Amino acid sequence: MWYNYYMPPKKSDNALELERNKAREHVVVTGAGSGIGKEFVKLFLQDGANVLAVSLIDEELNALKEEFSGYSGMLCTLKIDLSKENACELVENWCQENRWSVDTLVNNAGFAIYSECVECDQLRVRSMINLNVRLLTELCMVFSRAMIKNGSGNILNVGSTTGMFPTRRFASYGATKAYVNSFSASLRAELRPYNVNVTCLCPSATRTNFSATSGIDDFNGKSLMRSYFQRGGGARASKVARIGYKGMRRRKAQVIHGPGSTLARLLRHLPQPLVPVIMRNF
Repeated sequence: MWYNYYMPPKKSDNALELERNKAREHVVVTGAGSGIGKEFVKLFLQDGANVLAVSLIDEELNALKEEFSGYSGMLCTLKIDLSKENACELVENWCQENRWSVDTLVNNAGFAIYSECVECDQLRVRSMINLNVRLLTELCMVFSRAMIKNGSGNILNVGSTTGMFPTRRFASYGATKAYVNSFSASLRAELRPYNVNVTCLCPSATRTNFSATSGIDDFNGKSLMRSYFQRGGGARASKVARIGYKGMRRRKAQVIHGPGSTLARLLRHLPQPLVPVIMRNF
């Protein structure tokens, strides 16, 4: 007896690769060129995700491609000044043009200014607020809409323990991180019914280029913060990223790490008038 079997046409290698790429998790990581952001890129690639790494510095992005070329996930890079007003639009346009349906958004980009508020450069403060607050908010709004339509998604926002208590010389920076901490908690409540998770990672001092770019290293007065970094204090960026990554995968609301977490818990239980007195030398 003869049977007729239908043999589907053999797919080309390109078609098979396209299908595999569609099935992979697609991730956007901002501030991906160094520090915690770079470690996030590595973790996602190790898990086979496709990652769009967004940063300002060409050398850092090229180094990412070189260092992470052996992973199964696909790495794409995008050079943008994320503090500019149209930064969110540029990221969104790239994703649309490249059919990059974002499953996971990691808002890691940000910087700090360590100085008395009245002595800060106003344009630099504005740039910091644009990056730490405005961009993060706009990216969450844009990509969470798509996640709602898809019925799933993850957003990992990098806040800070600095946003949990007043810290001298971090008035404006601490306020931006307080916003991130609060915004993430509220957004989580709004998106939870749609199966979209929001996790806020709140690290304390971390060994990155933070102390150099913020001005801590160059500060001449008495500063416990500067002394701490000069002694090599702070957690490893790889450890902070790994803890945040695991927390996001477990759909936790907030992940707090480092010595600042102990300080934050302690300050919550003290009379509020005492807090500025304790923090004045930081």
